[in-house]
Amino acid sequence: DLLQFLYFIVGSNTHCINHMTVSMAAPPLRKLDPLIQKVKRLLIREGGVTGVRALSRCFRVVDSDGDMMISKQEFGDCLAGYGLSLTEGELNRLMSTFDLNKDGFIGVPEFLTAFRLGIRPKRKAFILRLFNMFDQNRDGRLTLDEFKRGYDASGHPDYLSGRKSLEQIQEEFYLSFDSETNPDGVISRQEFQQHYACVSAGYDTDDEFIAMLVSTWRLDDALGGEPSSHAQTEYGGFSRLDASLTVKNPAGYTLTEKEAAVDLNIRQSASENLIQKIRQLAYEKLPTKCHGIVREFYRGDGSGVGFCSAERVYDVMRSVRLHHFMSDEEMELLCRDYDTRRNGTFDYFAFSFSIVGDLPPSRVMLLERTWKRLPRNKTGKVPVELLISNFVPDLVPEVATGKSTKGQTLSNFLDAWDVSYYPSGLISYEEFEMYYSSISESVPDDSHFRTMILVSWKVWAEEGRAIVKALLDN
Repeated sequence: DLLQFLYFIVGSNTHCINHMTVSMAAPPLRKLDPLIQKVKRLLIREGGVTGVRALSRCFRVVDSDGDMMISKQEFGDCLAGYGLSLTEGELNRLMSTFDLNKDGFIGVPEFLTAFRLGIRPKRKAFILRLFNMFDQNRDGRLTLDEFKRGYDASGHPDYLSGRKSLEQIQEEFYLSFDSETNPDGVISRQEFQQHYACVSAGYDTDDEFIAMLVSTWRLDDALGGEPSSHAQTEYGGFSRLDASLTVKNPAGYTLTEKEAAVDLNIRQSASENLIQKIRQLAYEKLPTKCHGIVREFYRGDGSGVGFCSAERVYDVMRSVRLHHFMSDEEMELLCRDYDTRRNGTFDYFAFSFSIVGDLPPSRVMLLERTWKRLPRNKTGKVPVELLISNFVPDLVPEVATGKSTKGQTLSNFLDAWDVSYYPSGLISYEEFEMYYSSISESVPDDSHFRTMILVSWKVWAEEGRAIVKALLDN
């Protein structure tokens, strides 16, 4: 009863933390902080795709005690030393975002995590596929030598167009991952994402970026099915002209190219509106919200590459009973827009990333740390039964505040991870993160999200008890 009272006091001025809160209004998708985007652009301008990694090394040099926490002065000096001139107000804003303990020190891992977020969903889907293609044992690490051997610079669009030589492209890639940047000879999933997040910034359209990945890594062979046909896409004719017509010299483009860009802009806007509509329907109609749609797609994909037929899309929408609220034209637009290989398939990885959105950097770090503590098998996945057995409903805030019973909360959790949706009986990190992405938007405060995670999992037992003790002491 005392714990229930304490949770009530703590939560009275904020939103309730709830593992399965059903909101009638889908919150807008989170977007990467414009200031982070600015810093990222400046880093790429100063150091190319290796700029973020060079800044990371600078942070490690000034972090004398190795705790990955640096002061505001050290943080500002590193940024300035790398040619990033920020105002005092901008520096204070970054400190306020990444000083999680409010003790005057910034968390370096959380700050660096921000640079691998904000990737467009379709690009993020192909980066995931590429990493999984090499990470055969699913331990989240790639060997440097094997990874380099798989790279084929002769398929790079810049080489094929004559903009760069084969040697230039190879050198740029090899500088990103060498014995200096990766002395242990391995590349982590985080480093891989960070690298391609920076590479992505140099491509105006999703088609261009995807075509580059497919051609330089021979992804068509790994994905199977009909080959991708980005070279024939209707949007491929206006290189370096994006849908916003943001170009250095608009007069240098033909009327046909500009009309194509405007047409793409209109279609993108319609697609974004459709995604928000689906999110809204999920929040209104499904107990598990967007996660309820995502898991239906995973259930039907035995290959695990994230593609399905257009017919499967209709089946999924019928399964979750949302098909009544979508017109035939909307279904056609959805299938066409997420045909990322331009071969008649539907990219449900990209679609899933679109509807769940991005998590803030601190939450991503917390989930990654939680995942590392969970009992994973040799493929890097967690068996469903072990995921469930490590969940602790007793102290989650909705139980402590009396808004739900322990049995109801556990039942909701069991429903979310119903084994019928996961025929292999195994859960990947991406599925785990997507589950919490759906929940995250109902928990606007980062400290509340942290509390929710730490008291919900046995792997954080010590930290969870400390939170409860702090509530009692205060």
